[in-house]
Amino acid sequence: MSNLTGDSTAASSRRGRGRVMGIGQSREELEKVMFESLQMKLEKEIFERVEDALLESKATVKKLMIGGVVGCMLMIGLVKLLG
Repeated sequence: MSNLTGDSTAASSRRGRGRVMGIGQSREELEKVMFESLQMKLEKEIFERVEDALLESKATVKKLMIGGVVGCMLMIGLVKLLG
């Protein structure tokens, strides 16, 4: 059978599927770009939070080390004073 343009129905059917595939592919590409953009934003936010937590833990460790050194010096001073 042929349609108004003289093409067979199989040929026009293939062209129609090509258009649908094209729309589907462009939507997939758009979704992929949006996903990558969202992923980059999330990675950046997670990186910033981890970096802040790391800096905070370094400051806490530094304070504990200073306290430990001062405590040891006090104990050594008391042992020498009393002993």
